[in-house]
Amino acid sequence: MRSLVVALVLAAACSGPNRTVVVPPSPNTDERAFVGELIRRTTRIDAYCPEQGGDISWWGSGVWIGPGREKGKWILATAKHVVERDDCTYKLEEAYLGTPLEARVVLRSTTHDVAVIETDVEADIWTRPSHPYVGMRVWVVGYPVQVLTGEGSLQVTSGRLAVSYGTPELFRVTAEAFFGSSGGPVFDDEARLVGLLVALSRGAGQMEWYAVPATEVFRLYNAATVR
Repeated sequence: MRSLVVALVLAAACSGPNRTVVVPPSPNTDERAFVGELIRRTTRIDAYCPEQGGDISWWGSGVWIGPGREKGKWILATAKHVVERDDCTYKLEEAYLGTPLEARVVLRSTTHDVAVIETDVEADIWTRPSHPYVGMRVWVVGYPVQVLTGEGSLQVTSGRLAVSYGTPELFRVTAEAFFGSSGGPVFDDEARLVGLLVALSRGAGQMEWYAVPATEVFRLYNAATVR
């Protein structure tokens, strides 16, 4: 197995994301509604760190999960390396109703590249887990950096789950992704969460993305919301 390299989120400022959605061409309105639901569950997470003087230091992607421990709060999941620094401020720039929201890190996994964050809004966006298996069709949503513009545009792509590796378990995802997609959700055909994009492998002139199964995401969510 080739060594896994933690996916770096973009370390650059940007003028704001464009909603560029890449999906298989289809006149099927049900599919369009389905993709719209995937987009609604996904957000971009911008990091503002002291050394950047108010500019965005990097960004990643995240997924709305469910209500927080207290009324009026909502939980999201992302890759731990997207929100790894305690001295940075994190904002959801493409968030609920298009309003930027500040988020706080609630828990970081000690075994996986997964974290849960919380924001002050009744988002009413619930995401349920799915059980991954090799060959499963999946949809990847995130805000990868666009090479020509340097901006983080919303992207939806489809692919399959390939072989799984290691302990903790990771699944290789064949759907297209790029830097900035870190922490983005991997959904099944029923908009249930299969996992989170967290790592990539570089070799043979290509990049391959890997996802942590949703079981770890919801284990962390349950730990963060236990009363």
